[in-house]
Amino acid sequence: MPIRKSNDIANDPSIDSKIKSSVKIDEILERYNVDKTDNILPGDEAFAYLSEKVDECIDTINDNATAVSSGGTVEKAKALNTTRRIGGVDFDGTSNIDLPGVNTTGNQNTSGRAASATLAAEATALENPRTIGGVSFDGTANINLPGVNTTGNQNTTGNASTATLAADATTLRTARTIGGVSFDGSASIVPRQHKGSTNAYYLTPGDFYPHGARATGDLNPDATPSQVVATQAGSYTAFITLPLGLVPYSVVVYGSDPVRNVVKVYMSKFENTTITQIGGGSSGFAVNTDTTLSGYDDWSSDAYYLAISVSTDGADAIYGGKITMR
Repeated sequence: MPIRKSNDIANDPSIDSKIKSSVKIDEILERYNVDKTDNILPGDEAFAYLSEKVDECIDTINDNATAVSSGGTVEKAKALNTTRRIGGVDFDGTSNIDLPGVNTTGNQNTSGRAASATLAAEATALENPRTIGGVSFDGTANINLPGVNTTGNQNTTGNASTATLAADATTLRTARTIGGVSFDGSASIVPRQHKGSTNAYYLTPGDFYPHGARATGDLNPDATPSQVVATQAGSYTAFITLPLGLVPYSVVVYGSDPVRNVVKVYMSKFENTTITQIGGGSSGFAVNTDTTLSGYDDWSSDAYYLAISVSTDGADAIYGGKITMR
């Protein structure tokens, strides 16, 4: 509120009468009325002049102040007592100002770090280094992360810490076809045209046929087709391809004469005549004997097939056999 002059106090009905009487407005007006020369006492003109100037000062303050606290201090002023410079422009509070390079065309003459500061894209280092994967990084050089691009392990707390290897998955996300049969990893399969299970291939009498100069006769099935009979002495051979990814482990051929019927097993290349004996040694092994193979270290089902030969001296029967794989 504005500063109160004595006459304003006297005419304000809200002010206590005791305060009014102490001011003695009427007495002062009567005593110092310059228009009434008979009331002027020595020094009265000087006092009246002083009172007038005090009122002028109060008017000036009230003209420039919009609010005064109850304690008498100015809370809001129309102008600053001392003009200040902002961005090189004088400001006394009486009007808005514009700053060149801020809200009008121009430049600010900076003398601090802003004068030489570069864009963040051009910074050579971070003011505060950060830790990435447990390694401090301030931007001055590349870093390596153990378990990512160097030997080591990441101490993970998310899903990676409990994730299992793909080898532990129960199914394949996308099923694959193996030997004409869909395979998703949830169960074993038997490829089509494969006579057996995933770890065994079963031979039938019909898999054998005469082989070599001496084996000119037929392998004739008997009345119950449970066997074939060699009508002449010679070798009778079965040629077997195995599923990809499997390796022959042992072979047994069932026959009528374990003394005269000798079994030999070979691995033979598809692309040439290379053949290597891998079962029973050079002398072979007898029928009805499950014999572990050896010497097939470089076996691959897309490079080799099995040749199983049974020699007879005539009138011997072959019942079938089994190849165990791994």
